[in-house]
This record gives sequence, C-alpha cells and structure tokens, in this order.
Amino acid sequence: MLASAEPNGDAGAATDDIEHVTRPVSRSRLLEAITAALTDRLGARDGRSPAAAPDGTHAPLRGAGRRILVAEDHAANAMYTERLLTRAGHAVARARDGRHALDLYEAAPYDLILMDCQMPELDGYAVTREIRRREHDAGRPRTTIVAMTAGTLGDAREECLAAGMDDYLSKPFDEPDLVRVLARWLPATADDGETVLDAARVAELRTVFHGAELDAMWRALAAAVTADLERIDAAIAANRPAGVAAAAHSIRASAQMVGAAELIDAATAVERAAQARTSDSGALDALREWCSALLDAVRAQIADPEHEHQHV
Repeated sequence: MLASAEPNGDAGAATDDIEHVTRPVSRSRLLEAITAALTDRLGARDGRSPAAAPDGTHAPLRGAGRRILVAEDHAANAMYTERLLTRAGHAVARARDGRHALDLYEAAPYDLILMDCQMPELDGYAVTREIRRREHDAGRPRTTIVAMTAGTLGDAREECLAAGMDDYLSKPFDEPDLVRVLARWLPATADDGETVLDAARVAELRTVFHGAELDAMWRALAAAVTADLERIDAAIAANRPAGVAAAAHSIRASAQMVGAAELIDAATAVERAAQARTSDSGALDALREWCSALLDAVRAQIADPEHEHQHV
C-alpha cells in the first residue's frame, strides 16, 4: 500500500496483513516491504513469526538514518541483514561480490560497511585491504568496516584486524548482535537543528541521479518549493484556505523527498490549520523559515563542485 503518510490507528488495524510504504519511496524501503510481505506469508504457512523481543517489539538499531553497504553474496543472508537495517531507517546498498563492493564504495560515501569475508571475485579481506590503500593514497577519511564471518572466533578476529577491519560479527548473528555493533560504531547523535537535509537520503539520491541529472533534480525541487510559497501568499491574500492547504501539502511532499524533518512538521502544521480554517501565524513563520533553510541547503548541493566527482 502506497501512502502519503503512515496509516492511522483504525486503518492500520484493518489492514494488518498489508505492508505500507510511505512516499517518497526509497529503494531500500521498497526492498524491505517486499521482503516483509514474502517473509510474513511464508511464516504464516509454517507457523513461524518474525523474531521479536519478549515484549513483542523489535529492538531498535541505534544511529538510524546512516548509509550502510552490505557486501554479501549469499542472497538470504543479505536479505536478512538488509531487513534489520532498513527497518531501523538506514539506507542500505548491497554488493553481490567483492569487485561490486569496490565499485559501490567508489560511487558514494558510506558510514559503515558490513563485509562478508568469503565472496567471489575478491574476498572481504582483499576488498578491505584495497579500500584501506585507496583511503591512504587519496587522503580519504577512514570508513568503518565490520566483518561478517563464519570462521572460528579466535582465528577470525586476528585475520580481520590484520586486513584492516575494525570489528566483526560471527555468523549466524541476530538482531541484538547487530545492535551492539552499530551502537559501538554508529552512536546516536542529537540533532543540532542546523542540518536541513537528511544525509542518508541525500546519499541515496546521489546513487539514483548522476551529474547533470542530480543538479536538475535539485533545481526542480527548489523551483517547486518557491512556487508553493508564492501560492500560499496568493491564497492568503485571496482568503482561500483550501489553496493554502494544497500548497502546504505540496511543500511537505518536497520535504519528504529529501528527509527535511523540520520542514515536514512545519508544512503539516500549516496544512492542518488551513483545513480547520484557522489562522496560525507562528506556523506560517516557521514554514517560511524552514523553506528558506531548505533552499539554501539545495543551492549548496548544486554549487558544490565535489559532488560532480562522486556521481560515477
């Protein structure tokens, strides 16, 4: 089910067997929904249910909203790992083998790489050594690499660290194991209120749009927000609350596209006030402020020449 917002309580209760995907749809969220639907159906056939904590909830993964590369050639293992990560809000890319992992590493930055040690083409050890060489030669920041290994704990630890990996997960691992590793290497940070664009969402957009296409997307987004602000001013002058609500709804969609959480909240407040035919000057001021911040952030994306070299 595609929706512009999460279903309310009544709708959710009536459709518990339906996966809901909120627009804008990311590739990782779509994969998660498809995997969940298939897993739940298969589980229902043989009486199994997805793993959960004792209270029936899933343990949260810390540091949500990061970009993580999963280098794993075993399809089922990769799907399991991706499901845990995307459910927590991370943007996930999957490499099918060692050479593919290097290609993805070059195409976009990652906060963390989960590296299977045994893969075709190049194994995880060789990939890690090559990444460390490239970091050293190009002066790049160090990317955290966590091994996923089925080897014995003692031998695996020494080999992983010798190859340049930072930590390791012994397969098969479960959600608490992954929680501990992410808590160690991707600690949750408080939002200082200055970051308008969601970093994980921006990183994903860079894998979808390349070069001039990316600039065109940013310009289209900026133009849409600017036009919607003008529509709001015109609707207020003409005393048309429905016009204010429609334009605010459109701004909210633009904000969702780039993960601008504060602007989403501000646009929602204006939309609801207009629908109730009430005036909320504070909400309008906040909307204009966050729109201005978004436009500044978008201009910076277009103006930064380094981005052109990242869209291979």
